[in-house]
Amino acid sequence: MKGMASLYAYILLTHAKTLPSALIKLWTGDAYTHAALALDTPQHMYSFGRKGKYNFLNGGFTENELKDQPADLRLMILRLTISPAQHQQLACLIRSFRNRRNQLHYNFSGILGLMLQKEIHSQDRFFCSQFVAAVLAECGICAFPKPCCFIKPADFAQIDEANVLFEGLISDYFAMSQDLLDGDVTLQMMQPRTVSPLY
Repeated sequence: MKGMASLYAYILLTHAKTLPSALIKLWTGDAYTHAALALDTPQHMYSFGRKGKYNFLNGGFTENELKDQPADLRLMILRLTISPAQHQQLACLIRSFRNRRNQLHYNFSGILGLMLQKEIHSQDRFFCSQFVAAVLAECGICAFPKPCCFIKPADFAQIDEANVLFEGLISDYFAMSQDLLDGDVTLQMMQPRTVSPLY
């Protein structure tokens, strides 16, 4: 008798060629400046970011397809094994964010708080890594050693529960066979580099 199929959540880390991303990288020195969350497959991502293509001030809850991202975008995919209860809770929580998308906004003041190491909380405002951390923590998937409002995208690469499924360019990801990507093979397409630790 076969066991129950494994359930997964994914954290996707990227660095876009935009002015906000460039400024964040200048401040942090990290390779990745944006984080998104996915459930079951890394193809469909949830996060907080700009809603319009040109106005980064128009930010809030976003949904994006990985296939629609620039081919030369750097990407790291982290995979988390989750329980059926965590999967159900995570799906419900994502559905809640989707239903409230018009009331949710980007937490610009939270970015300033992160830089100053001052906690700034809001029920309807998040920045990308704060959203991912808050959702994972609420579902009991990950425990973080500092407040979610202090979590940066690169910090996720340090959590013990995550396995690196892929690292490289998006074009490399889609060039590989889906069978390989869906398997348990860890793919490293770039040279290892240092990321900021959680502690």
